[in-house]
Amino acid sequence: MWRSVVRNVEYGLELQGMSSDERRRTAMEWLEVVGLSRFADFWPKELSGGMKKRCQIAVVLANDPDVLLMDEPYGALDYTTKCELQSELLRILDERPKTVFFVTHDIEEAAFLADRVIVMDKGRITASIPIAFQRPRTEALRLDEEFARVRRQLADAIDQPNAKSVR
Repeated sequence: MWRSVVRNVEYGLELQGMSSDERRRTAMEWLEVVGLSRFADFWPKELSGGMKKRCQIAVVLANDPDVLLMDEPYGALDYTTKCELQSELLRILDERPKTVFFVTHDIEEAAFLADRVIVMDKGRITASIPIAFQRPRTEALRLDEEFARVRRQLADAIDQPNAKSVR
């Protein structure tokens, strides 16, 4: 079945048996959080790539999961949109904390989003690197010297996986 943006956000809530009024209220709340409330009646094909990602985040968060699993969610986006969505995700998580397991091959993305980066090689954890930047994080962080140092540390951990082996 083809669904509008709001009906896509409602879908999981519908499967849980939530009343239609409560589903709509919850869906609209999350569309407001991700900045899509005025696009509630649009069809997904009418949204930009970044708007589709925001919609996907609303779909997931409306179901109130304990843990978010995000596998390369911004990989297909242009740099500017990716940075905007990363900042938006951090803003949402600052307001409504969740545990996030985020898979990425983007070193800058890992350094910007993470509190801890786990580096893997051939299915083995080879490094566990804490990221200690204060929250809330802003775009200015990407230009910080300490941010550049952390990016280098992550790149080194990837380039030399056996040097920092963790069991």
